[in-house]
Amino acid sequence: MKITHLLDNVQRNKYKITHTHSTKNIDIHIFLLCKNYKKDLAKIATHFQISKFPAKLFDDFHGAIGEMVSYYLEDTKVLFVGYGKEGECNSEHFYELSLQLGKLFSTKEYNDKNIMFHLVDSLNEYHIHHQVSGFITGNYLFDLLKSSKKNKSGKSGTFYFYTSKRKIKGLIEKYIELSLIQNEVRNYMNLPSNLLRIKEYISYLKNAMPKNVSVKVIHKKKLIQMHMNLILAVNQGSNQDCALLQLEYKGKSKDKGSQGKSKPICFIGKGVMFDSGGYNLKIRGMEDMKFDMSASSIVYGIIKAHAILQSPGHYIALLPLVENMIGKDAIRPSDVVISHSGKSVEITNTDAEGRLIIADCLSYCAKFHPKLIIDIGTLAGDTAYIFANKSSVIMGNHFQYNRQIIEIGKKYHENIWELPMWAEYLDDLKSDIADIRNSGRSNKAGAILVGTFLSQFVPKDVAWVHLDIAGTEIAIGSPYYHNGAKVETLKTLYTFTKGL
Repeated sequence: MKITHLLDNVQRNKYKITHTHSTKNIDIHIFLLCKNYKKDLAKIATHFQISKFPAKLFDDFHGAIGEMVSYYLEDTKVLFVGYGKEGECNSEHFYELSLQLGKLFSTKEYNDKNIMFHLVDSLNEYHIHHQVSGFITGNYLFDLLKSSKKNKSGKSGTFYFYTSKRKIKGLIEKYIELSLIQNEVRNYMNLPSNLLRIKEYISYLKNAMPKNVSVKVIHKKKLIQMHMNLILAVNQGSNQDCALLQLEYKGKSKDKGSQGKSKPICFIGKGVMFDSGGYNLKIRGMEDMKFDMSASSIVYGIIKAHAILQSPGHYIALLPLVENMIGKDAIRPSDVVISHSGKSVEITNTDAEGRLIIADCLSYCAKFHPKLIIDIGTLAGDTAYIFANKSSVIMGNHFQYNRQIIEIGKKYHENIWELPMWAEYLDDLKSDIADIRNSGRSNKAGAILVGTFLSQFVPKDVAWVHLDIAGTEIAIGSPYYHNGAKVETLKTLYTFTKGL
């Protein structure tokens, strides 16, 4: 199945900004109300050229969070949504409400409707994010592979974000763009592995990347010459050739105004296109293992965001792309592989493959003399288990960077928790026949041992952050998202690295 045209559905023309309160051709108006909303109603009524709204309409409306009431002006629907009773108004509720509203209007019955979301005006950047990004990401629905057409009329509606403050237009544009990139990334993650094979994935990413990003594909033959043996080993059981995709964006230097003079920030995104577990076969089902390439798509999205929004600085991304399968050539438990760094690794668990491909990339990053390396992956089942899919895990050798990322994550409603990386954990990774094992002897502290293992491959004197997003990258039964990819990490890391 050819799906190139199906992936082009981020629909940049679907979302627009307006400063005009026109009701012409608008099918649905959305207003968020809270605290003295009756005063707001008088202003809203003037926009619709009516004296007032019927008092009885609001007999049971108190502005409570998520409370809704509708009013009809001929063919136009006016929807009022509460975000907190008087005295309890909280802009933090904007995000959840906007996600729910986006999800509500994502179904096919609304696909040809023109909808205007009247933003609660604020100069606070994150209030803008909560409303704009919440609506766009909540509105995302992956139905590209269904035979039934979403919109039988052929018409496509438009979503308008209304604001009276022209000075925040730039912020709205920023979060529209970031949210559309986020939705694009979700497309790749949601595709099944038979339709998103390594070769096709590389082609899609190359074609979708802006021209100010250089793209280099390092194929298997070259990886052999480079001694990227852990990447090669993980892919041995696959009938596809592995590859390392290198993306590079050079913006203006913050200090000198010239191109690419600053030390780069390197991202590494785990790209296991499907993970069977290898000979340590997964026994709890593996239908969600198509998402094991999530981090590679997220890193692609971060670089694309920096390029489109023209961030200052220098950014490099490494996406190791493999499949972890069973076959006559697949690696076996007890195999020993010499990594790119020269360290020997005893493969005691073939299902602990993500850390292997990241390890080769970590040592390879030394050639770029980076300011910071950030690796991201769906790595340890413990991460999902400990936090019941509610938080990502962060580790590394730079406490301040970890804290900054955690605080930025809070602003974007992403939970991130720091775990320790004490030297004692290395004892669990000691091998009798190699320099290090890829999994612990005790079968405990799995999330911590991933970071501990990777720390042994970080170039000397380089700042490093490790982020494990296992369990948080997908939504199942969420009131805010349709089932599938979420990609909350993208905006957090974009914002953090833009500020360095």
